[in-house]
Amino acid sequence: MAKSVLFFVEGDRMPAPRYRVFQFLPYLQERGWHCELALLHRGKPHPIYYWRGLGSAYKFVVRSKRWFQASRAKSFDVAFVQRLAVPFSAAAEQRIQHQNPKMIFDFDDAIYQTEGQEDVPSRRKAFQKVVSIAQHIVAGSTFLASQTGAEAKTSVIPTVLDTDRYHPLAKKNGGKVVGWMGSHSNYANFGPLLPELTQMAGRGYCVRFVSDRPPPFQLPNMEYRAWSPERELADLQSFDVGLMPLLDTAWNRGKCAFKLIQYMAVGIPVIASPVGANREVVRDGENGFLAEQGEWLEKVVTLLESPKVARAMGERGRERCVQHYSVLSQIDRFETVLNQIADR
Repeated sequence: MAKSVLFFVEGDRMPAPRYRVFQFLPYLQERGWHCELALLHRGKPHPIYYWRGLGSAYKFVVRSKRWFQASRAKSFDVAFVQRLAVPFSAAAEQRIQHQNPKMIFDFDDAIYQTEGQEDVPSRRKAFQKVVSIAQHIVAGSTFLASQTGAEAKTSVIPTVLDTDRYHPLAKKNGGKVVGWMGSHSNYANFGPLLPELTQMAGRGYCVRFVSDRPPPFQLPNMEYRAWSPERELADLQSFDVGLMPLLDTAWNRGKCAFKLIQYMAVGIPVIASPVGANREVVRDGENGFLAEQGEWLEKVVTLLESPKVARAMGERGRERCVQHYSVLSQIDRFETVLNQIADR
């Protein structure tokens, strides 16, 4: 008889479900698993979702849906819960666990705090509660795993890509594009880097940002492209060097370096701050560079003015991505976790 798993996730267009759940579903189904989803919303979130004040109330209403979905869990061998529905409360997750004790909790960010604070007691309490009641925990990085206090029942599974779809261009036009792709909330990490970006632009390099909003700063030779799922791959492939600057904060130490994984999948060399999972993904000088403030311009010049060096580094990055950060490299580990809990 086929084993079954119900995935409690936020929405079908949100990054965490797309990359940490949906990509595994075809492989699980091929292996005999019956998989269903419990979504908090479908499609692109309503614009109110991102408003201050009213947006928080709207999110609470939308996310409270998980409480009513919880009863579905009892009909499945495993309940796989991704993040807390409401960051400051584990009530819905407790109800899921009451319906089905075979609950796995998955997280890929420092959800026990907010971006602007080192720690938030209500979030930390809710996080510790769901960790205590879950039979197993899946963390997106070793740093996040260390925050659970329950390493014995925690597995590290990185956020991965389909490297058959995300691939290098067979032939690339000669260019000098320094690129970054990400959410507008991460623009703050560019503050210390702006003088060096200005110098890059002064050398004639195109500095390209792909995001949901334009940068809050202006640079010479800067280009902004609105992110879209349809253009994501082509925009990544348009970069010659991919950047991932991070301020050394508790929030950023919880990031899973997914930007770097995207860059490496398409074969472009990367430069990153030595913060959090960036240290795990980048082997400095081999598949990318780690850079402190004042070192970015030098690394960019090295890569853009030495095509052979850049190409070799990009190839090694691609190889590392395929071996460690691809769907095929992690599907066995993912299924093993599901089997361990289903068979209890």
